[in-house]
Amino acid sequence: TGPFFPDLRTFKKYNCMKNLPILLAAWLLACSPLTAQKTDYRTAYFPHVQLAEMAIIAEDFGGALTYYQQAYSAVNNGFARDYHNAALCAMKVGQPDTAFDFFEKMALKGVTMEHFSKPEFAPLHVAAGWLSFQNRYPDLHDEHLETTDLGYRETLSAMHNLDQEFRTKKGSYAVYRDTIRILDSLNINRFFSLVATRGFPSEELIGTDFPGLPVYNIVLLHHAQHLSIPADYPGWAELSDMLVAAIQAGEVDPFHAVQYLAMQNRKPYHLVSPEILCFRIEGKEQPEYYLSIPTDKTATNTLRASLG
Repeated sequence: TGPFFPDLRTFKKYNCMKNLPILLAAWLLACSPLTAQKTDYRTAYFPHVQLAEMAIIAEDFGGALTYYQQAYSAVNNGFARDYHNAALCAMKVGQPDTAFDFFEKMALKGVTMEHFSKPEFAPLHVAAGWLSFQNRYPDLHDEHLETTDLGYRETLSAMHNLDQEFRTKKGSYAVYRDTIRILDSLNINRFFSLVATRGFPSEELIGTDFPGLPVYNIVLLHHAQHLSIPADYPGWAELSDMLVAAIQAGEVDPFHAVQYLAMQNRKPYHLVSPEILCFRIEGKEQPEYYLSIPTDKTATNTLRASLG
């Protein structure tokens, strides 16, 4: 399962999704009816994706493909990583035309031709539809450019670079801690301002060239890390309301959003299972970083399901 996103081998090794079908079913039944105006991805989309990923773990690729198709039928737009996984499933069950359909959906989000040429898709490179897809790709990419806020994406990319500028210098935190803190504050204030004026930076809004980490990932991750130490960062804005709304609207996938929520170390989003995190800076391990761990697993799993 290595070529899939996320690396589902971890879930298979620790069997940490074994109770999820029951939780997802309970959450679906508990939710109130959706409004006609907006689709709630927490109920319409993400539960099907979770079931698809569990089917992949079980190497039931046909079943996984069915779950993905159920997810896509319920919403206007899926996520690039889910299209990637669905394309692999279609390839494995001998449906290359379906796989190329998912390729086109990824291309319309901005995923590069280099990604489609990767070895994991090798069986598709000799399929009848490969040459046709290659010929169509420039038009698909042009359509992506016409519908994407490239300026917004470039701004977020610049924020990523600013985040890393002093962290990667010799001395890193030991020398530039105050500077890093100031820049992080500027970055997150700008992020909230951008979301308020231009919307949350979803794949539909800013695109993606790779079905993996979003371009803003490191900015939100470091902000959440700061929030986990309230005494050191009093008054810094929490991410919770913004992220929950973005999950509901299908603007961020829970796999990433829940990492930010958990890293904040704020109630009620104690969602993680590791008790200790350890960061490495300039090749040196830093002191252990402790997270508050939930004791009520049933309540925690219900909360996880409520976030998709």
